[in-house]
Amino acid sequence: MIPRILVVVLLGSVTALAAPVPKELKKKPDAERILGVWAYDSSDLNGAKGAGGRWYFNGDKLYSGGSNTTDARGSEYGVSLRSDQSPTHLDISMNNAPLCVGIYKFVGDDLHLAYVSSSSKAERPKNFDSADGKTVMSFKRVPEPKK
Repeated sequence: MIPRILVVVLLGSVTALAAPVPKELKKKPDAERILGVWAYDSSDLNGAKGAGGRWYFNGDKLYSGGSNTTDARGSEYGVSLRSDQSPTHLDISMNNAPLCVGIYKFVGDDLHLAYVSSSSKAERPKNFDSADGKTVMSFKRVPEPKK
């Protein structure tokens, strides 16, 4: 007969192995999480409100304009994420020249950006308020088409 203590230990081990992985361990790195097509549902472009449009993130590239699918990408920009900064940094370039410096954050499945033009000599935004001449945008992920 198996001692009760051994049964308890064995059952406890099986339960521990079957326990779900905590969300923080499942979380993808930002460089993977940002990949894909994002539709912006609101923007404040230096005081001018807007909506509509899509951005497509693919590795270290950002595409804007066009339909932003894998076959109609629009204008190409370089993008660099720094998730080790607080707030997290996002830099956009064109032809290897700095274009915008900003910050980003994920809120659930949404993406929020705040940035300024590199040529404006303004400092990188520190928050997502739509003041001080910065552009603030919020995006919703566009689901991938079913194959």
